[in-house]
Amino acid sequence: MLATFALSGCPHEPLAYHLVPQGSNTVLMPPTQAASADVNAPSFDLIIKNARQAKGSPADCDIAGDLITLHWEGKTANVKLKSESYVVAPGSGFAPPGPPRMFLDPLTSMEKFRTDLENLETNGCLSPGESHRLNIALSEKLPLPSGARYRIRFGSFELTGIFDLVSDFRLNINGPVYSSGANGSAKQIIGYERAYYIFTPAQKGDLTQISFSSVTETDPGKAPFDKSKPQNTLALPESPGYFRFVLRTEAEASERISIATLLNAPDQKILAEATRQLISKPEASCKEAVTGAGANCMLFPPMVGVGIELGVHVNGRLVFVGLGGWLDETVKGSKPLAEIEKTLQVRRLYQGNLIPIKFDPTSQSIFALVLMPGDEITW
Repeated sequence: MLATFALSGCPHEPLAYHLVPQGSNTVLMPPTQAASADVNAPSFDLIIKNARQAKGSPADCDIAGDLITLHWEGKTANVKLKSESYVVAPGSGFAPPGPPRMFLDPLTSMEKFRTDLENLETNGCLSPGESHRLNIALSEKLPLPSGARYRIRFGSFELTGIFDLVSDFRLNINGPVYSSGANGSAKQIIGYERAYYIFTPAQKGDLTQISFSSVTETDPGKAPFDKSKPQNTLALPESPGYFRFVLRTEAEASERISIATLLNAPDQKILAEATRQLISKPEASCKEAVTGAGANCMLFPPMVGVGIELGVHVNGRLVFVGLGGWLDETVKGSKPLAEIEKTLQVRRLYQGNLIPIKFDPTSQSIFALVLMPGDEITW
C-alpha cells in the first residue's frame, strides 16, 4: 500500500499535525496526510514542487538512499520514504522500554541522506541554501516519529559532532573565573561563570545573528550574581551568517580530547567547504585548517564547557531545553502529567505558521514528543 500526498491540506479543515500510534511507537502525521492514513504502509511518496531553481538535472542529482530516495523532474522533487526501514514491527518484541527512540542503522541512513543532499549544492544540482530548505520541508511533510523529524531537520549530533545553529537556539558557556594575578602572582580560580549567547534571525533571508545575552557568576560561599560581560569572552562576528558547531576529537598522549569549534560563513556553500577543511585536519588550529575566503573559525577558551539548547514557549514563557529533549522533561514537576494532559495544547511550526498537534489525551504518548525550536506548549 502506498500513501501519496501533496503540499497542501484539505481547504475545509484547519491544518494540524496528528500524533498516531504505530505499534509501540508513535508517528507524527503531517497536515498534508489524513490522520486516518495507514501508518504501517511500507512507503510514502511526497511531491515538492519548485524545490530548486535549476530546471536542468545532471545525471547524478538523484539520491538513492535505503531510507529516503529523491528523484528530480525539473524543479520538482519526488521523495519516497521507506517507512518500514525505521519502524520496529508491532509485536516483534524488540522495542526497548521507555520513550520511543531511533536505532543506529536508520540514524546512519538519515545522516547519509543529509550529506548527499548537501553535496548536491557542491555539484551544481542545488543552489546554495536549497538543501537547508529541503531539510525543513521534509521534516514538516514526511510522516515520521518525532525523533526522526528532529534528525532530518538538524542531523544526528551524537554521530557527527556537527550541529547547525539557527534562530531559537542558544549556547550555554560554562567556565572558570580567575583572580587578577596582581603583583606578579599566579592567577587562581575563584569561581565559575555561566554565559548565554543567543541566535536570532537577521532581517535578510534565513541568515542568523549571534549575540551575548547574559552571564551569571558563582563564587564559593556567595550567592550567584549577574555581570555585564563574561571574563571568558568570545570573538563574535558582527555580520549575520550561517553558524555551525563542530566538535572535533583529537588524540593527545594516551587519551582523546574534544575540541569545540564555531564556524560561520556568509552562505551555505562556504560553510560546507569550511566544515570539510576543519574535520579533515583534526590536529590543526582554526587558522591553519579553515582557509576559505569568507569563513570564520573560532575555538572556545580553555577549560570552557559548551552546551547547545533550543527555545520553546511554555505557558507564554521562553524556556530552553537540551538537544533532543522530550516534552515530559520540559513540563514535569509543575503538575502531575495526567492533570497537565487534560488541558494540554502543543503547537508546532508548519511553513512558518504555528499549527496544533492533535493527540489522544488518554495515552500520555504526547509526552514522548521530541521538541523542535519554536514549539508552543500551554495547559
